[in-house]
Amino acid sequence: MITVERPVILVVEDHADIRELLRLQLEFDGYAVLESETGERALDLLRSCDIDLMVLDAELPGMSGYDVLTAMSRDFPTIHVPVLFLSGRTSTDDIVEAFRLGAHDHIAKPFRGKELRARVAAAVQLKRRHDDLRRENVILDSVSRTDSLTGLGNRRQLDADLHMLTSVARRHDQPFSVALVDVDHFKAVNDTYGHSAGDQVLREIANRLQDTLRVEDSAGRWGGEEFLLLLPMTDLPGATVVGERLRLRVAGESIIIGDGSHIDVRISVGVATGVDVPDVLVRADAALYRAKAGGRNLVTA
Repeated sequence: MITVERPVILVVEDHADIRELLRLQLEFDGYAVLESETGERALDLLRSCDIDLMVLDAELPGMSGYDVLTAMSRDFPTIHVPVLFLSGRTSTDDIVEAFRLGAHDHIAKPFRGKELRARVAAAVQLKRRHDDLRRENVILDSVSRTDSLTGLGNRRQLDADLHMLTSVARRHDQPFSVALVDVDHFKAVNDTYGHSAGDQVLREIANRLQDTLRVEDSAGRWGGEEFLLLLPMTDLPGATVVGERLRLRVAGESIIIGDGSHIDVRISVGVATGVDVPDVLVRADAALYRAKAGGRNLVTA
């Protein structure tokens, strides 16, 4: 996307003299101005530029302003650019139609410069506020899906990822695998070294887990000292290899906590394969139980 520090106004007007007048007034107010004589060109600019407001004439050669509004809502549903609609048509039906198709504001031709500039300023300010709000919502959504201790996805994110995995697996008849990971004797770590040390252990295991995964895999904190690995398009032998690689990575090096103590940590892993989330999770949990019962520090399928 082309980004400009000043607000960018796209003027879509086929009459050169009106377009020039609009450009001079808007540049005087500090806006960067892009120009288009046609609706088709306006849509091309909308695709390639970061635009804060479109000033759109209703009567254009070929593609009318009404057609441009229709195309914007149909082809660019995720691009939020307010439209100030210019029109010599001032009947209620014409104005209502412009708003119905997505115009933010309407101003009649011939327009008064002071009024147009005031409407442009209000629309740009509203656009910036909406952009800030959307960015904040994206951040909040990310925070709500992230485990604050480890930085991995939390249960909410894992549930969404599992739902997506199931949909893809059923559509393509391609099973996926999961690996349920549990830290062995974690209560003893907390009891011996304190909960702060336990948190450091979980963070380090999360880091080693991330280092072990392939690009297409994902992982999250399932709860407490349990982690869940999602392994798309992976059969049971492949999932077992991933689990074993992680087990060796955790067991192969002590975790050093803040006071310099070295803690030897082991994990147990249960893996399962299928195309249905509840079934796969139940079997992974059963496999993990067998790994625990078998002496821990094991990968069981």
